[in-house]
Amino acid sequence: MFQMSYFYSGLGWDFIQHVDQTNGVLNVVSPDFFYIRKDGSLLLRSANSDVIKALHRRKLKVVPFLSNHWDQDLGRFALMNRVLLAKQISHAIEELDLDGINIDIENLTEKDRNIFTDFVRMVRKSIPTHKEVSVAVAANPFGWTKGWHGSYDYEYLAKYADYLMVMAYDESSLAGPTASVGWVEKSIQYVLTQKISPQKLVLGLPFYGRCWMEGQSASQAIPLYLVVSKKA
Repeated sequence: MFQMSYFYSGLGWDFIQHVDQTNGVLNVVSPDFFYIRKDGSLLLRSANSDVIKALHRRKLKVVPFLSNHWDQDLGRFALMNRVLLAKQISHAIEELDLDGINIDIENLTEKDRNIFTDFVRMVRKSIPTHKEVSVAVAANPFGWTKGWHGSYDYEYLAKYADYLMVMAYDESSLAGPTASVGWVEKSIQYVLTQKISPQKLVLGLPFYGRCWMEGQSASQAIPLYLVVSKKA
C-alpha cells in the first residue's frame, strides 16, 4: 500500500503532531520546502533536519515536492535552468537525508512537453536509484494534447519516475463535487492507455471542499490536506 500526503506551511514540530494523528495511515509525507527562484534555481525553505529525523524514526519517507504554484514563467525558468536545478535538488536530498522528490510543475503547455520530460530524466539521473522520483500529472479524461494537459508525456515520464500522481481533483469551478466519479474513472482509463505499468500509477484524492457565496460564482477552497493513495 502506498499512501502519501502533501503538507504545506513548513515542517515544524506541529507537523509531527498532524502526522501522528493519522494513526499510521501514511508512509510518505511531501512537505513544501522546495521552491523555484525567478532565475530557475532551487530555493530551500523551512527544512528542519530534526523533524526529518523524527519522521524517519516513525518509518516515514520524506519526499518534498517542487512546485511552480501554477506560475507558467517560473516553471519555464526552471526548465531552462534544469541542469543546475537537478544538481541542486540532488545536493539537497543528500545533505538533508531526504527520500526523493515529487515534481509538481503545472500550467505549462505542449510546447514544454519534451523539455519537461528531459528535466525529470535529469533529476532521476542525478539522485540514487533507491530515492523516489514522482511526478504530479494532470487528470486527462478526454485525452487532450494541447495546453496544460499536453505538457505531460505520460509514457516517457513513467520511464524515469517511480510514480505518476494523477491529480484527480478540481474538475471544475462550478458548484458540485470536487471530482465526480465518472470524471475520475475516465482519467484513470486514459492513463492506462499510455503504455504505463499500473504499479506506477497513484490516484490523487481531494481531501478538501469548496464553499460558494450566495449570488457569486467564485469559489473559495477550504483545504484540509491532500492524501494520495495507491493499492499495490
